[in-house]
Amino acid sequence: MTIEEALYIERIMVLLAKKHSNELTESEHLELSEWLEADEKNIRVVKDIEKGDFTFRVLKDWRPEDATASLQRINQRIYGKPARKLWQVVAVAATIAIVLFGAGLFYFQNKNKQEKAAFASQKDILPGRYGGATLTLANGEKIRITDAKAGDIANQQGVKISKTADGQILYEIAGTKLGNTEFNTLSTACGEQAQVKLPDGTLVFLNAASSLAYPTTFKGLSTRETSLKGEAYFQVAKDKKHPFIVKTKNQQVEVLGTRFNINAYDDDHTNITKTTLEEGSVKVSAGEKELTIIPGEQASIQNNKIAVIKADLEEVLAWKNGYFRFNGEKITSIMTKLSRWYNIDVVYLGPPTDETFTGTVSSDKNLGQALKILQNTNGVKFKVEGRRVTVMP
Repeated sequence: MTIEEALYIERIMVLLAKKHSNELTESEHLELSEWLEADEKNIRVVKDIEKGDFTFRVLKDWRPEDATASLQRINQRIYGKPARKLWQVVAVAATIAIVLFGAGLFYFQNKNKQEKAAFASQKDILPGRYGGATLTLANGEKIRITDAKAGDIANQQGVKISKTADGQILYEIAGTKLGNTEFNTLSTACGEQAQVKLPDGTLVFLNAASSLAYPTTFKGLSTRETSLKGEAYFQVAKDKKHPFIVKTKNQQVEVLGTRFNINAYDDDHTNITKTTLEEGSVKVSAGEKELTIIPGEQASIQNNKIAVIKADLEEVLAWKNGYFRFNGEKITSIMTKLSRWYNIDVVYLGPPTDETFTGTVSSDKNLGQALKILQNTNGVKFKVEGRRVTVMP
């Protein structure tokens, strides 16, 4: 065993360590690939490391003299000739090499444990909850839906408001005499979602950090007008004589009876409002422009300009169906969605990566589980401190 061999083993140890922490440069990645391809034993060593099998068996199977053979093969492949003959030196050098390699294995093992401990030491953040919302009545009274028991929760001008066992809010006409039309607002904070069944039978699913304003009854009104901030999915009850209207900051949507999703968040910094149609037809207008979209289409509005594209319905409606679906999505967009559901603050260490992510994550998972899935893609790493999540390249 020569000093050159010992240094060679140490170099491989460093490359494996950098691979484990996702710090390999392009040239280092090529160098490590050459080493892996030089001998099947090398591949076995890496597999043992990745699965956490840090035992003497690894040291025994991957002997110091294997470094010589690997080095010869790599030199032959790269330079077209074998490396110069390596003279043997005292046995102490071999011992040093084994210690170096053993230290490398210990490094992997310790680093792996530290990363797991970092996640485990944090009190994991639970996912958001369904049925959590605040109902603001026309008189300013606020009712926490989460705290209210199932059953009647309010009466307004002949309209009964109740809560079902699963947290849905229901509006029902309670008498023949109705008073003046009053507007209520159902709002969700970060980490909350809610459902409300309006007096006409329209069902609305409200996403986190959103609010919907609507009249307590549509009786005597020529239109069924509502106002949305954030995101909601509508199953509109059919009524050809009374169009259903949803107003947002940038647009107005008019329908007779259909199913559609509107994303009108103000916190994504794009100022884009997206209306996606699942069933029926809707008329979208912004400024003096208007158009009608068909099922499977999405109308995007930005600066009073309307663009229509084919929508990925599974991705758009994922939030309503209990999961996140990312299709070539940047980390900034993903973390914005996670911040609403897990009620976290997100900061970035350096410029966010331009890498895109594709995959599905259940919204029932704790934050740590969701972040681990993203981290396993090797595109990003996370540091969690309380409700503050730092995204690192």
